[in-house]
Amino acid sequence: MMILYSWGTKVKKSTYLGLRPCANCDGYTHYYLFRQVRYFSIFYIPIIQFTKSYFIGCSSCMRGTQIDKTAAKEYKERYARFPTQHHLERVFEMIQTWSAKKEGKEEKAQLLQEIGKICNFSGHEEYLENLIAEIDQGKQEEAACIEES
Repeated sequence: MMILYSWGTKVKKSTYLGLRPCANCDGYTHYYLFRQVRYFSIFYIPIIQFTKSYFIGCSSCMRGTQIDKTAAKEYKERYARFPTQHHLERVFEMIQTWSAKKEGKEEKAQLLQEIGKICNFSGHEEYLENLIAEIDQGKQEEAACIEES
C-alpha cells in the first residue's frame, strides 16, 4: 500500500488593519494581519499543524513584517471594531475628492461628518487624521510637480 504524505503552508487573512502605503506596491493598499500555518498531511488531508506564525502585510504583494503571538492578539483586539475594507475604500475616495477641492476647516469638519455617516472610527481617530493628512500632502506634492513642469 502506498501512503501519500506532504507538508505545506496555508496563509489566511485574520484581521483587517486599514489602508497603508506599501513600499513594494508603490501606493495605498489594504493591510491585514495574516496567520501562517505549516502542516503535515496524509492523503492531502492536513493532520498536524507544527508551526503557527503571524505577520502584518500588504494584501496585494503579501510582503510584510512578522510579529509574535502576543502582538497579534493585541492587533486583533485593537482592530476588532475597525471599519471594513468596503467602508474604508469609500472613505478613501471621499478624502481624495475633498483634498482635490478643499477650501478650509469647515470643509474638513463637513468631511469628518460625512465619514461618520458611513462608518465609526471611534478609537481610531488618529488613524483617520493621519490618513487625511497623508492623502492631502500627496495631492499638494502632485500639484507642485505639475506646476513645475
